[in-house]
Amino acid sequence: MDQEFKNIREVVKFLKADGWEVAQSSIYNHAQKKLISPNRKGIYTERAVKQYARDYLKLRGSELKEKKSGLVDKRAMIDIVLKSELAKTAKHKREVREGRFVLRAEAELEFIGRWAMLESQLKAKMQFMAADVIVIVGGDEKKIEDFINFMTGQVDEVMNDCASMDDFELFMEPTED
Repeated sequence: MDQEFKNIREVVKFLKADGWEVAQSSIYNHAQKKLISPNRKGIYTERAVKQYARDYLKLRGSELKEKKSGLVDKRAMIDIVLKSELAKTAKHKREVREGRFVLRAEAELEFIGRWAMLESQLKAKMQFMAADVIVIVGGDEKKIEDFINFMTGQVDEVMNDCASMDDFELFMEPTED
């Protein structure tokens, strides 16, 4: 059989004993708003009081439980983000091992080496073709040295211009070995 309460004070006493966070003034305010009301005989039944408590009150310590739950949720989210980042790092390391990425220092050394080789080959080609150029310009062999110096200067100027560029993009097509 349900317990019965004659007035708000008895309801408050019961709710506090049952573990609900409640103040007598709050219950009076709720009664004025018809959130809790007695039956036709002016009695508050246990069933009605418990239903009111579930709908409008908090159990003592429930805020702490909610805060702990929120912290657990945040910790779980941090754990998910951390695991995701670790997976990305592992994937990147694997791709580096597979040769999909080249370390910047290695790429720069390769680029510098190829650049120096290009410069050397251009200058060698120019010296090799100097005699052909002399034939084209009328056969004056005395001009070979002037031609070589002029073209070497031109190659140096182009190489310096390219080397001093602040920004450049390097596109490399994958090669099949």
